[in-house]
Amino acid sequence: MICLPFICADIAVCESNAISIGDFTIQKFQYYSNNFILCLEANQPFKAYMKQLLPKRFHYSFNDRIEPLHFYLDSQWQLARKPLEIKSCKGGFHGSDNRFPNMQAIFIGFGPGFKFGTQVDPFENIEVYNLMCDLLDLKPAPNNGTHGRLNHLLKHPVYTPHHPKETSHPSECSVVGERAFSVSLGCSCRTGVNIPALDKKTEELNLPYGRPRVLQKRHNYCLLYHHRYVSGYSRDYRMPLWSMYTVGKDVTASSCLHKDVRVPQNHNQTCLFYNNHPRLTYGFLAPLGKYFAFIVDNIVPMYPAFKVLWNYFHQNLLPEYAAARNGVNVVSGPVFDYDSDGLYDTQEKLKRYPGNSEVPVPTHFFIVLTSCKNTSETPLECEGSLDALSFIVPHREDNSESCDGKSESMWVEERMKFHTARIRDIELLTGLSFYQDRKQPVSDILQLKTYLPTFETV
Repeated sequence: MICLPFICADIAVCESNAISIGDFTIQKFQYYSNNFILCLEANQPFKAYMKQLLPKRFHYSFNDRIEPLHFYLDSQWQLARKPLEIKSCKGGFHGSDNRFPNMQAIFIGFGPGFKFGTQVDPFENIEVYNLMCDLLDLKPAPNNGTHGRLNHLLKHPVYTPHHPKETSHPSECSVVGERAFSVSLGCSCRTGVNIPALDKKTEELNLPYGRPRVLQKRHNYCLLYHHRYVSGYSRDYRMPLWSMYTVGKDVTASSCLHKDVRVPQNHNQTCLFYNNHPRLTYGFLAPLGKYFAFIVDNIVPMYPAFKVLWNYFHQNLLPEYAAARNGVNVVSGPVFDYDSDGLYDTQEKLKRYPGNSEVPVPTHFFIVLTSCKNTSETPLECEGSLDALSFIVPHREDNSESCDGKSESMWVEERMKFHTARIRDIELLTGLSFYQDRKQPVSDILQLKTYLPTFETV
């Protein structure tokens, strides 16, 4: 049963292996082979997802106790097998999206340990456990909260958080020689690129808050500095772990791929890989049109359908956001979570999945947009608090999640908003740590990392 304040329409999950929605009856096995249930009619108030394709902000999804098929319903809608199972049409209920206004609660803290007359930004209830332990002077057991996140509520915080120490340090990306440079990649330009000198201006422009630290064990990567972006290039994955840049004015660029003489041939992707995998193409982490963004060490495997979303976001939505926020710093990269446990897959685990022996195919891509909360200041000038918007977008072979056939302007922004996530979720899924060089208390940085944005349209 789907329920609105004054409207109820049948949507039943049958006891047999079938799902009935109005006049439709769909055998469960059909969902595994097609996406018919996603787009039964225009503007339907629900979507169906296999659990591994649910937004990553819902976290954990690989346990057997979590059903394989899930219905995501719009705000104020419910699903039930029979009318008697309908919950109240007022307020929130178990299973709703925590971003919905009717799922929001009020936290009131009063006592000698709390600051008086203080109003703070929203936070998730998973943070309360660590707070209670601090008030009781107890050491918290391991949990999925972020210790120190709520220090700003306390008169005298007892725990001082620190940034995690880097586990894998970058090695040097040095020129490998003319002989290696002369080897063709199968679709590369005949000329190379001039390697920019590493100077303070390059770092200040592209890495205003410092480079991401790598917490994965024994990961072989190096830093590649370019004119308008910097990347942490993984020799193990043959692609960047991350690329970081500050949005600037676009310039025209060629359509061929430039080789980077700092990356040896055996650590590069080749176009032969894509010729042998026709379902894949390559996309760019640093957006099209940036200075030398067509360098081969900037490419990542992408499904053609996903590339439609990726390009529209960078060519249309990102400039709008940058204009509204007086500039934005961007970091993006691949995510590998084949077992859907919300944590990054180790290299050993990745190799167990078919098709990942040469170049692993990401399960998701992440984007973090950082600007100054005070929009009169640019990201490079920001002396006060930062503002961030982050996404973890599933890397899918089709766009049926938004119903195929629509213009990009009608669905890309909605899809991106649906897959917003905390920066902390991205850190867990990538083994990266952000903002470590930001001159700001770590407890303040934790507030930024654990903030989940909401939108009025949600």
